[in-house]
Amino acid sequence: MLGEFFRTSIRIVIGAVPIDRGVLGDHFVTAVAGYGNRGNLAEASQSVGILRAAAERLKRAAPDRTVEWDPKEAGVSVLADWDSLGQIFDNLLDNANRFAPPGTPISVRVGHEDPGRVAIRVIDRGPGVPAAMRERLFNRFVKGPSDAGDGTGLGLAITRGLVEAHAGSIALEDGPPGETTFRFTLPES
Repeated sequence: MLGEFFRTSIRIVIGAVPIDRGVLGDHFVTAVAGYGNRGNLAEASQSVGILRAAAERLKRAAPDRTVEWDPKEAGVSVLADWDSLGQIFDNLLDNANRFAPPGTPISVRVGHEDPGRVAIRVIDRGPGVPAAMRERLFNRFVKGPSDAGDGTGLGLAITRGLVEAHAGSIALEDGPPGETTFRFTLPES
């Protein structure tokens, strides 16, 4: 099947990239995400397992950072490619980790808001997003304040491409000062 061919090809190419999730890998994922609907790769996936794996990866990279989430709340099944949803969580958790003050938790909330849709929010207690950046936040090479780490400016562009390729949407929500919330939706399986 064509979907399995693409999945295998992507894993082979990504596996051959020696700089795991580096700039070259980011460019590749951006290109793949922009390819179009990934419905042929989507399958019923338990968000709780994917979220748990992403939280564990963040814990290895940032041992002092806590990710708070409710396993029962996150125990929904979404129509998504496991690897792509893992990349979405990795990018949003990494972004939250980069901008949130040390010692503050990152929260993930999962719920149903519209029939057949699952809404997932990743919330940090960072400085928020400056008004001047909001319109272009999901564009390629847009980076936050220079003192916030060594990001490529591709993470949110990749995330948007992957979410939209799964027939979902992503947005920065308005919230109280000192809080940043990214909300994305995916089809429920």
